[in-house]
Amino acid sequence: LRADANCVVAITGADLEPHVDGRPVPTWWSILLRRGAVLEFRGRRWGARAYLGVAGGIAVPVFLGSKSTYLPGGFGGLDGRPLRAGDRVPVGPPSGDLSLLAGRFLPPERRPPYGADPVLRVVLGPHRDRFTAAGLAALLDGAYTVKPSSDRMGYRLEGPPVEHVCGADVVSHGLPLGAVQVPGDRQPIVLMADHQTTGGYAVVGVVATVDIPLLAQCLPGDTVRFRAVDVAEAQQALRERIAGLRLSDDPAVESLRWAW
Repeated sequence: LRADANCVVAITGADLEPHVDGRPVPTWWSILLRRGAVLEFRGRRWGARAYLGVAGGIAVPVFLGSKSTYLPGGFGGLDGRPLRAGDRVPVGPPSGDLSLLAGRFLPPERRPPYGADPVLRVVLGPHRDRFTAAGLAALLDGAYTVKPSSDRMGYRLEGPPVEHVCGADVVSHGLPLGAVQVPGDRQPIVLMADHQTTGGYAVVGVVATVDIPLLAQCLPGDTVRFRAVDVAEAQQALRERIAGLRLSDDPAVESLRWAW
C-alpha cells in the first residue's frame, strides 16, 4: 500500500510483519506515513487478520450503516469487490493535526487477549431446551477444532457432538453475530461477520460479543472451547474491553513521533 499523501495509520490484530519502506513498524501504535511511503505485510507470525485504520476513515459510501465490503452480495466498500492492484482507496479528513495524532499507542495489558486455543464465553439459548443435557455438557466440556470450510459467514467446528432433543430444525428466526447453530450433523457453527440474517437450525447459544475477535483470529486446525456466562457478565466484559481500548493519555507517549 502506497501513501499518496501524508497520513496516520495504525495496525492491530494479527502480527503479519508490517514494514514501511523496508523497516519493521510496531502494531497498536499510530504511525505517520509520509507521502510515497510503502506499507507491506511480509508474512504471518500469528493470527489470521490484521486491521489497518487510517485517520479520517475510508471515504466510501455508507451502506446499511457500514462501510465494510460484503462480497457475497457485491456491495459496500470499494464497489463491493476485493481490492486489486492499482486501486486508489479514498481517505476522509483527519480529526486533527497529523503530527498530534501520531505516536499514540495501546499498552499490551489493554489489548484483546489474542492467542492460541481461546476460551469463548457463550450465553446459552435461545433454544437451550432443544438440546439434551449430554449435548450441553459436550459443548461446554469439549474442545473443538476449526474446520477448513470456515469463512466470514461462519466458523465450522468439529468436536464432541451436541445432541438435539428432537432434531435440528426450528421455525426460521433472526440470527445475531456469534449465534452457535447446530445443524443435523450435531457439529456447531459460530456465525461471523457475513452471516445470514435468518435461519432454521436450533441455536444452542450466542458467543459474547467481546470474544468474537478472538475467534476471528483462529485458523483451520486451531482449537476453541466454550464457557457459559449470563447476559450481565457478557455485557460487563464488553464494557470493560471498550474502556480498555481508549488510547493512553500518558504525556510521555506524546513525545514518541513514529514517522516514515
